[in-house]
Amino acid sequence: MKTRSFLQSVLPAWLTIILLSFTFSASAQDKTLDHATAAEDLKTAKATVDAYEQQNWEKLKSFLDPGATIYGLADFDSLNVDETIAYWTKGSQAASPDLTEESWLTVSFTEGPRQGNWVYHWGVNTLTYMNGEKIIFPYHLALKIEADKVAQAHFYYNNNKIIRAMGYAISPPLEEEDSIEEGIETVNPGADK
Repeated sequence: MKTRSFLQSVLPAWLTIILLSFTFSASAQDKTLDHATAAEDLKTAKATVDAYEQQNWEKLKSFLDPGATIYGLADFDSLNVDETIAYWTKGSQAASPDLTEESWLTVSFTEGPRQGNWVYHWGVNTLTYMNGEKIIFPYHLALKIEADKVAQAHFYYNNNKIIRAMGYAISPPLEEEDSIEEGIETVNPGADK
C-alpha cells in the first residue's frame, strides 16, 4: 500500500515535468512549417531540381543566387555557382539522373545558424551511365531560399552505396603495425607486380 500511495503522489509531478519538457522543446525550435513565402519557395526549389534532372544548366543557374554556395557534392567541401555548373556539366557527359520517390518540406527558422527559409527534399536518384549501367541511391537536399533564388544548397547522399555500386571495396583502416604497402596490397591486390 505504501508503494501505491507513493506512486500516486509522485506520478502527477512526473507527468507535469514530462509535459513541460515537451512544451519547452517544441518552442525552442523556433521554426514554422507554414510561412509567408512557402509556396514560392517550394516552386523555386522544384524548378531548380527539375532543371538538374533535365540537365538544363543555364535554366538551373537562373534559379541560383550569383553568390550561392553549394555544399556536399562529391568530395568538395563547397563550390560556387560556376564551379557547380562545371561539375554537373562534366558529370552529364557520363551519366543522366532520374529522380523518383520525391518528398518536399518547407520550413522557416526565425533564429539560429539556419535562420531563413528552407526547402527540404528527399528522393532516390538513379544515375544511368552511357554504357547502360545504373547506380541507385537515396539522397537528401536542403535548399535555403532568399528572394526566389537558391542561396545555399546542401547535398547528402549514401556514399557507401555509390562506392560499392561502382565496384570498389571498402577496407578497414590500417593497424599501426601494418605498413602502407600492405594496406595498398589489400585494397588493390596484384597492383604494380
